[in-house]
Amino acid sequence: MKAVRLLLVAVMALVLTLLRVTGAGAVAPSGSPSCGGYPPGSLGATMSVSTTTPFPGETITVTGQHFKANENITLVYDTGSTLADVHVDANGRFSTGVRIPAVTGNHMILVSGDHSVCPPDPIQVTVQSSGGAGGGLSSTGVNVLTGLAIAIALLAGGVLLTRSGRRRSRSHH
Repeated sequence: MKAVRLLLVAVMALVLTLLRVTGAGAVAPSGSPSCGGYPPGSLGATMSVSTTTPFPGETITVTGQHFKANENITLVYDTGSTLADVHVDANGRFSTGVRIPAVTGNHMILVSGDHSVCPPDPIQVTVQSSGGAGGGLSSTGVNVLTGLAIAIALLAGGVLLTRSGRRRSRSHH
């Protein structure tokens, strides 16, 4: 029992030593920004979008957090067009709607301008080539006439089975 206690104390001492070496108190090497702990970007600025598969002309919501309080940033599309100029609030957050340019395929939304020490990773969006904003009604894949034809056939089959059952019942009596 004494050996188990000694082993536990040794393991705990090793864990505490490792935490001191790799813990939150560690400082980034000179010349590189301190962007938070593990996992990477956990305390650095982050962005998200309401959808990663928008349609051309669709307005999506871009949100961000962990930015420098009250800073001004610019959201840019990888084609070089500006999507929005944004003022980050006192808590380091923002939320804004941006209109997706009419260029289909894979694209990136980036931050440029006066941004945090640790800029967020760009967000990839895949702009769809059809449907969406201004594309008319979406198809749900349901054909009403086929459903109606099946319903009528089932009703007719039920009526026929009911009548043939009554005939058999009368003939046995």
